Amino acid sequence: MHTNLTPGFGTSSALNFTYTASETNTEQADVMYASKLNFSKPGDATVPLKFKHALSQIVFKGKAASAMTVRIKSIKVHNLKKSGTFTFPATETADGSAQGSWALTGTADADYVVGTVSNPPLNEATINGATLTDLTKSDGVLLVLPQTATKWTTTEGAAVPITTADTNNQCYLEIELKLIVNGVFLIGETGYGKVYVPFGGTAWEAGKKYIYTLNFGGGYKADGTVMLTPMKFEPTVEEWGDSPADIVLPPAP
Repeated sequence: MHTNLTPGFGTSSALNFTYTASETNTEQADVMYASKLNFSKPGDATVPLKFKHALSQIVFKGKAASAMTVRIKSIKVHNLKKSGTFTFPATETADGSAQGSWALTGTADADYVVGTVSNPPLNEATINGATLTDLTKSDGVLLVLPQTATKWTTTEGAAVPITTADTNNQCYLEIELKLIVNGVFLIGETGYGKVYVPFGGTAWEAGKKYIYTLNFGGGYKADGTVMLTPMKFEPTVEEWGDSPADIVLPPAP
Protein backbone atom coordinates (compact mmCIF):
# COMPACT_ATOMS: atom_id res chain seq x y z
CA MET A 1 0.00 0.00 0.00
CA HIS A 2 1.23 3.52 -0.81
CA THR A 3 2.47 5.30 2.35
CA ASN A 4 0.38 8.41 1.48
CA LEU A 5 -2.89 6.42 1.38
CA THR A 6 -4.79 5.28 4.47
CA PRO A 7 -7.94 3.12 4.24
CA GLY A 8 -10.93 4.10 6.35
CA PHE A 9 -13.46 1.31 6.06
CA GLY A 10 -16.17 2.79 8.27
CA THR A 11 -19.17 0.89 6.93
CA SER A 12 -19.73 -1.50 4.06
CA SER A 13 -21.84 1.16 2.29
CA ALA A 14 -19.32 3.98 2.61
CA LEU A 15 -15.84 2.64 1.96
CA ASN A 16 -13.24 5.38 1.82
CA PHE A 17 -9.56 6.25 2.04
CA THR A 18 -7.53 9.36 2.76
CA TYR A 19 -4.73 10.37 0.41
CA THR A 20 -2.00 13.00 0.17
CA ALA A 21 -0.60 13.67 -3.32
CA SER A 22 3.15 14.09 -2.97
CA GLU A 23 4.65 17.37 -4.15
CA THR A 24 7.72 15.43 -5.33
CA ASN A 25 7.09 14.48 -8.95
CA THR A 26 8.94 11.14 -8.82
CA GLU A 27 6.86 10.06 -5.80
CA GLN A 28 3.46 10.70 -7.36
CA ALA A 29 1.29 7.65 -7.95
CA ASP A 30 -1.75 6.83 -10.07
CA VAL A 31 -4.49 5.99 -7.56
CA MET A 32 -7.14 3.64 -8.94
CA TYR A 33 -10.22 2.07 -7.36
CA ALA A 34 -12.79 -0.62 -8.14
CA SER A 35 -15.82 -2.14 -6.45
CA LYS A 36 -17.93 -5.25 -7.04
CA LEU A 37 -21.19 -5.66 -5.14
CA ASN A 38 -23.20 -8.75 -4.19
CA PHE A 39 -20.89 -11.10 -6.05
CA SER A 40 -20.00 -14.65 -5.06
CA LYS A 41 -16.84 -16.01 -6.61
CA PRO A 42 -17.64 -19.36 -8.26
CA GLY A 43 -14.97 -21.92 -7.47
CA ASP A 44 -11.55 -20.94 -8.77
CA ALA A 45 -12.87 -18.20 -11.10
CA THR A 46 -11.50 -14.69 -10.86
CA VAL A 47 -13.54 -11.70 -9.68
CA PRO A 48 -14.05 -9.19 -12.53
CA LEU A 49 -13.23 -5.61 -11.50
CA LYS A 50 -13.45 -2.38 -13.47
CA PHE A 51 -10.78 0.05 -12.22
CA LYS A 52 -11.11 3.82 -12.48
CA HIS A 53 -8.69 6.69 -11.91
CA ALA A 54 -9.28 8.69 -8.73
CA LEU A 55 -6.96 11.58 -9.65
CA SER A 56 -6.68 14.20 -12.40
CA GLN A 57 -3.74 14.25 -14.81
CA ILE A 58 -2.15 17.49 -16.09
CA VAL A 59 0.40 17.82 -18.89
CA PHE A 60 1.86 20.78 -20.77
CA LYS A 61 2.73 21.44 -24.39
CA GLY A 62 4.14 24.63 -25.88
CA LYS A 63 4.53 26.70 -29.01
CA ALA A 64 5.66 30.23 -29.86
CA ALA A 65 5.92 32.80 -32.66
CA SER A 66 7.77 31.69 -35.80
CA ALA A 67 10.97 33.64 -35.04
CA MET A 68 11.03 32.69 -31.36
CA THR A 69 12.99 30.05 -29.43
CA VAL A 70 12.01 29.16 -25.87
CA ARG A 71 14.35 27.14 -23.64
CA ILE A 72 12.54 25.91 -20.53
CA LYS A 73 14.35 24.73 -17.42
CA SER A 74 11.34 24.13 -15.17
CA ILE A 75 7.58 24.54 -14.74
CA LYS A 76 6.02 24.72 -11.28
CA VAL A 77 2.33 24.91 -10.31
CA HIS A 78 1.73 26.85 -7.10
CA ASN A 79 -1.08 26.64 -4.54
CA LEU A 80 -3.09 23.47 -5.00
CA LYS A 81 -4.76 21.32 -2.37
CA LYS A 82 -2.99 18.00 -1.86
CA SER A 83 -5.01 16.03 0.75
CA GLY A 84 -8.50 14.63 1.00
CA THR A 85 -10.81 11.70 1.66
CA PHE A 86 -12.16 9.65 -1.23
CA THR A 87 -15.48 7.81 -0.81
CA PHE A 88 -16.30 4.91 -3.12
CA PRO A 89 -19.48 5.11 -5.23
CA ALA A 90 -22.53 3.29 -3.89
CA THR A 91 -22.70 1.20 -7.08
CA GLU A 92 -20.10 -1.11 -8.56
CA THR A 93 -17.62 0.38 -11.00
CA ALA A 94 -18.41 -0.24 -14.67
CA ASP A 95 -18.35 1.61 -18.00
CA GLY A 96 -20.41 4.76 -17.53
CA SER A 97 -21.03 4.18 -13.82
CA ALA A 98 -20.91 6.85 -11.13
CA GLN A 99 -17.56 8.15 -9.94
CA GLY A 100 -16.44 8.20 -6.34
CA SER A 101 -16.27 11.56 -4.57
CA TRP A 102 -13.52 13.61 -2.93
CA ALA A 103 -13.74 15.80 0.19
CA LEU A 104 -10.55 17.88 0.20
CA THR A 105 -8.88 19.08 3.38
CA GLY A 106 -6.21 21.59 4.28
CA THR A 107 -5.09 24.82 2.64
CA ALA A 108 -4.26 25.22 -1.05
CA ASP A 109 -0.54 25.74 -0.50
CA ALA A 110 1.04 22.74 -2.25
CA ASP A 111 3.56 23.42 -5.05
CA TYR A 112 4.01 20.85 -7.81
CA VAL A 113 7.03 20.64 -10.13
CA VAL A 114 6.31 19.25 -13.59
CA GLY A 115 8.67 16.57 -14.88
CA THR A 116 9.76 18.51 -17.97
CA VAL A 117 11.46 17.14 -21.09
CA SER A 118 15.23 17.50 -20.81
CA ASN A 119 17.05 17.53 -24.15
CA PRO A 120 20.87 17.34 -24.22
CA PRO A 121 23.29 19.03 -24.24
CA LEU A 122 21.53 21.94 -22.45
CA ASN A 123 19.04 19.66 -20.66
CA GLU A 124 16.11 21.94 -21.41
CA ALA A 125 12.76 21.56 -23.09
CA THR A 126 13.18 23.58 -26.29
CA ILE A 127 10.43 25.18 -28.38
CA ASN A 128 11.32 26.37 -31.87
CA GLY A 129 8.64 28.62 -33.29
CA ALA A 130 5.10 27.41 -33.91
CA THR A 131 5.93 23.68 -33.80
CA LEU A 132 3.85 22.11 -31.04
CA THR A 133 6.28 20.65 -28.51
CA ASP A 134 5.75 18.29 -25.57
CA LEU A 135 7.02 19.94 -22.39
CA THR A 136 6.07 17.13 -20.00
CA LYS A 137 8.02 13.90 -20.20
CA SER A 138 6.06 10.66 -20.19
CA ASP A 139 6.82 9.89 -16.53
CA GLY A 140 6.65 13.53 -15.40
CA VAL A 141 2.90 14.26 -15.53
CA LEU A 142 1.17 15.88 -12.59
CA LEU A 143 -1.24 13.58 -10.74
CA VAL A 144 -3.30 15.87 -8.53
CA LEU A 145 -6.48 15.74 -6.50
CA PRO A 146 -9.58 16.73 -8.49
CA GLN A 147 -10.34 20.35 -7.59
CA THR A 148 -11.05 23.84 -8.89
CA ALA A 149 -7.93 25.87 -8.17
CA THR A 150 -8.48 29.59 -7.54
CA LYS A 151 -6.67 31.50 -10.29
CA TRP A 152 -4.20 34.30 -9.48
CA THR A 153 -6.08 37.56 -10.05
CA THR A 154 -3.39 39.76 -11.60
CA THR A 155 -4.28 41.48 -14.88
CA GLU A 156 -2.69 43.97 -17.28
CA GLY A 157 -4.67 46.78 -15.66
CA ALA A 158 -4.44 45.73 -11.99
CA ALA A 159 -1.18 44.17 -10.81
CA VAL A 160 -1.30 41.68 -7.92
CA PRO A 161 2.08 40.29 -6.74
CA ILE A 162 2.65 36.58 -6.28
CA THR A 163 3.21 37.19 -2.55
CA THR A 164 -0.45 38.18 -2.36
CA ALA A 165 -1.40 35.18 -4.50
CA ASP A 166 0.41 32.93 -2.01
CA THR A 167 -1.33 34.59 0.95
CA ASN A 168 -4.72 34.14 -0.73
CA ASN A 169 -3.93 30.60 -1.98
CA GLN A 170 -4.32 31.60 -5.63
CA CYS A 171 -2.89 29.32 -8.30
CA TYR A 172 -0.25 30.28 -10.87
CA LEU A 173 2.56 28.83 -12.98
CA GLU A 174 6.21 29.69 -12.40
CA ILE A 175 8.21 29.05 -15.58
CA GLU A 176 12.02 29.28 -15.57
CA LEU A 177 13.17 29.95 -19.12
CA LYS A 178 15.13 31.78 -21.77
CA LEU A 179 13.18 33.51 -24.55
CA ILE A 180 15.01 34.42 -27.75
CA VAL A 181 13.75 36.25 -30.85
CA ASN A 182 15.95 36.40 -33.95
CA GLY A 183 19.00 35.65 -31.83
CA VAL A 184 18.23 38.38 -29.26
CA PHE A 185 17.48 37.41 -25.64
CA LEU A 186 14.26 39.00 -24.45
CA ILE A 187 14.29 36.97 -21.23
CA GLY A 188 17.22 35.17 -19.61
CA GLU A 189 20.30 36.64 -21.29
CA THR A 190 22.43 36.06 -18.16
CA GLY A 191 20.98 32.95 -16.52
CA TYR A 192 17.34 31.94 -16.60
CA GLY A 193 14.50 34.38 -16.16
CA LYS A 194 11.16 33.63 -14.54
CA VAL A 195 7.70 34.21 -15.98
CA TYR A 196 4.53 33.85 -13.92
CA VAL A 197 1.11 32.97 -15.39
CA PRO A 198 -2.35 32.80 -13.73
CA PHE A 199 -3.56 29.19 -13.76
CA GLY A 200 -6.57 27.17 -12.65
CA GLY A 201 -10.22 28.19 -12.46
CA THR A 202 -11.43 24.96 -14.11
CA ALA A 203 -13.03 22.00 -12.35
CA TRP A 204 -10.51 19.18 -12.84
CA GLU A 205 -12.35 15.85 -12.75
CA ALA A 206 -11.12 12.44 -11.67
CA GLY A 207 -10.13 10.26 -14.61
CA LYS A 208 -9.53 13.21 -16.94
CA LYS A 209 -6.29 14.22 -18.68
CA TYR A 210 -5.96 17.99 -19.05
CA ILE A 211 -3.57 19.17 -21.76
CA TYR A 212 -2.48 22.80 -21.52
CA THR A 213 -0.75 24.31 -24.56
CA LEU A 214 1.28 27.36 -23.55
CA ASN A 215 1.56 29.94 -26.32
CA PHE A 216 4.79 31.68 -25.38
CA GLY A 217 5.50 35.36 -25.82
CA GLY A 218 5.59 36.73 -22.31
CA GLY A 219 3.71 36.59 -19.03
CA TYR A 220 3.85 38.45 -15.75
CA LYS A 221 6.64 39.45 -13.38
CA ALA A 222 6.66 38.47 -9.70
CA ASP A 223 5.14 41.87 -8.85
CA GLY A 224 2.16 41.11 -11.09
CA THR A 225 3.04 43.54 -13.86
CA VAL A 226 3.21 42.48 -17.51
CA MET A 227 6.44 41.06 -18.95
CA LEU A 228 6.13 41.41 -22.72
CA THR A 229 2.75 40.10 -23.95
CA PRO A 230 0.72 38.02 -21.44
CA MET A 231 0.83 34.33 -22.28
CA LYS A 232 -2.28 32.61 -23.62
CA PHE A 233 -3.52 29.07 -22.93
CA GLU A 234 -5.01 26.70 -25.44
CA PRO A 235 -6.39 23.98 -23.13
CA THR A 236 -7.98 20.70 -24.22
CA VAL A 237 -9.23 17.62 -22.38
CA GLU A 238 -8.74 13.94 -23.21
CA GLU A 239 -10.27 10.82 -21.75
CA TRP A 240 -7.90 9.23 -19.29
CA GLY A 241 -10.37 6.85 -17.75
CA ASP A 242 -14.13 6.40 -17.67
CA SER A 243 -15.94 9.74 -17.79
CA PRO A 244 -19.09 10.67 -19.67
CA ALA A 245 -18.13 13.93 -21.41
CA ASP A 246 -15.37 16.38 -22.25
CA ILE A 247 -15.02 19.74 -20.53
CA VAL A 248 -14.63 22.96 -22.53
CA LEU A 249 -12.05 25.13 -20.79
CA PRO A 250 -12.24 28.95 -21.08
CA PRO A 251 -9.08 30.70 -22.33
CA ALA A 252 -6.87 32.48 -19.81
CA PRO A 253 -7.31 36.28 -19.71
